Amino acid sequence: RSLRVLRVARALARHDPVIRAMLRSAGPLASVIAFLLLVMVVFALVGVQLFGGEFGADGDTAASGNSGSGSGPGPAAAPPHFDHFPGAMTTLDLMLSGGNTAAIVYRAMRVDGP
Repeated sequence: RSLRVLRVARALARHDPVIRAMLRSAGPLASVIAFLLLVMVVFALVGVQLFGGEFGADGDTAASGNSGSGSGPGPAAAPPHFDHFPGAMTTLDLMLSGGNTAAIVYRAMRVDGP
């Protein structure tokens, strides 16, 4: 049982060049991530300004979901894609990962401009 530690140490020594390469690439990768985050922030702010409150249940009305009864949004209420900054960042992340991009784009195409 005590030799298992030596076996793990030998396996790690074999992967040492890979681990060193991963650590060397951490700096440039952080720069790419920071740039992507900056671009996402800019596009989220633009999206909030252009589409804030425009994504309703049917895609072309206000997304408040309240009919004055105070009951809150109903089940047909649209998700707040660009109503506020955190929702816009989440939507952009969803679109960058390829999830449900077409539905969000088609909803944005139905929105009447300001």
